[in-house]
Amino acid sequence: ANSLAKQVQRVRGGDERATSYFLNIKGPELLNKYVGETERHIRLVFQRAREKASEGTPVIVFFDEMDS
Repeated sequence: ANSLAKQVQRVRGGDERATSYFLNIKGPELLNKYVGETERHIRLVFQRAREKASEGTPVIVFFDEMDS
């Protein structure tokens, strides 16, 4: 995950002021036993990503341990 963020910085020219938004989502944190809650959490993740992207910031959504 950290190396992915460094790659974004390198591609954007290595400018220290260049920023990107990295969402590290743990699969088990999304899961919920109640109907519709898992889907709601996923929608919120992408809503947050769209908000940052609309500001002109590159966004990386990284889902970790989705098979857990």
